[in-house]
Formats: sequence, structure tokens, C-alpha cells
Amino acid sequence: MTPLPHVKIYLKVLFLRFFSIPANIATNECILTVLLSQVIMTKDDIIRYWVSSSDKDLKVMGSLFKNGHYGWSLFLGHLVLEKLLKAIYVKNVDVSIPFTHDLAKLSEKAKIKDFRKWLKKKVKEQSTIRLKNI
Repeated sequence: MTPLPHVKIYLKVLFLRFFSIPANIATNECILTVLLSQVIMTKDDIIRYWVSSSDKDLKVMGSLFKNGHYGWSLFLGHLVLEKLLKAIYVKNVDVSIPFTHDLAKLSEKAKIKDFRKWLKKKVKEQSTIRLKNI
């Protein structure tokens, strides 16, 4: 069961007030995910959230790249990988995701032994999928 966006916002406000959490801290997706996981999200819901979010960013990344916005495309590419690594972390380790944007650290903590080899494999798989769809 994944709540609708407006429900998440309402729950976030409730958590802010109930737990006296400063707004600047609670805006972090990781904290909100952990708080929601304690109440309404299962581990599978959290994994689906991160994968779905990365899929949306991947579409935007492709659009930016097509339109020549290579810097922003690269930035979103980093976010795509980060969100996928967070989904893997939740699957392999725990719902309490580390607060970092460092892909190598996330991959290490997610128990991916050889991040470079894993990344190369994933890029090859995605390229193969996209070539089949052309």
C-alpha cells in the first residue's frame, strides 16, 4: 500500500508537529521514508518508492540529454543511480538509509561487492533493452 502524495504531505506535517522535528531536517526524503516506514510502508513499499522515483528521474534525464542539457542530464543520472542504490540498500540491509550521496559508499553499505563491475553490467543490460525497443 503506497499512500497518495497529498497523504504523504499530511503525514509529514503530523510527524513534524508530533515529534517536534525541524522542517529543514524533515524535508529530506530519507528521513520521511524512515518515518513513514515505521507507520504505513512495508519494506517492499519503500523499495518500490525508490525504484519508481528513479524511473521518473531516468525519463527526465533522457529528455534533458536529447535537448542538449548534458550537465543536468548527468546530475539526474547520479540521482537515478543513488535512488537505485538506496532501494538495493533497503532490500539487502535495512530501511534506515544512510544519509549520503556518495555512490561508492552507498554501494559498499548496500553490500554490492564490486560497484564498478555491477554498474557496467547494469549499463550493458539497459543498453540491450533499449536497443531491442528501437
